[in-house]
Amino acid sequence: MNVASVVLTSRAPPTTTTTTGAPGGTSLLADDFADGSSTGWTAGAGTWAVSAGALGQSAAGTTAAVAGSAAWTAADVRVTATNTGVTGSGSAVSVLARAQSATSYYALALRDANVVELRKVVDGRSTVLASAPFKAATNKAFALRLVVKGTTLTGSVGGARLVSTTDATFTSGKVGVGTNNATASFDDVTVTVA
Repeated sequence: MNVASVVLTSRAPPTTTTTTGAPGGTSLLADDFADGSSTGWTAGAGTWAVSAGALGQSAAGTTAAVAGSAAWTAADVRVTATNTGVTGSGSAVSVLARAQSATSYYALALRDANVVELRKVVDGRSTVLASAPFKAATNKAFALRLVVKGTTLTGSVGGARLVSTTDATFTSGKVGVGTNNATASFDDVTVTVA
């Protein structure tokens, strides 16, 4: 897969703190996009823009936008994600952790096939590590949460822990949001030390 990297530009960067050795709960990043800014976010393919106080993606295919520090090891990543339209089979909106790039990361993916999955994506190739049934809906906002600590990955939707597994492929990385054959909006991104 040939993916061109696009840096999103706007006014001010998201609030970030890069203290990685701090106790659990320390804020690493917060971005609600209310200022109309996507500064600090780097996108792969797709069409990414901030509109109406949310980061949106409006193209078909698989793409991600990442932010933060490549040194983050233990992260609790939360986002409000809305699948605003299905553009092909396997439609999903995702929250990402330990992102090496826009094509290599761990993801908690909420799929239109009424399933939530923990995925490992390496160079654009996705492997499902764990899955559970979950009733998804288009144009409905869902609170997605992905916690990575050591080799443990845990995914929650709407406050309910639904999937968990272990994997040691990625030990640190940035955070992000992503889509697969979906248009979507993302808001209220928060990252704390797990």
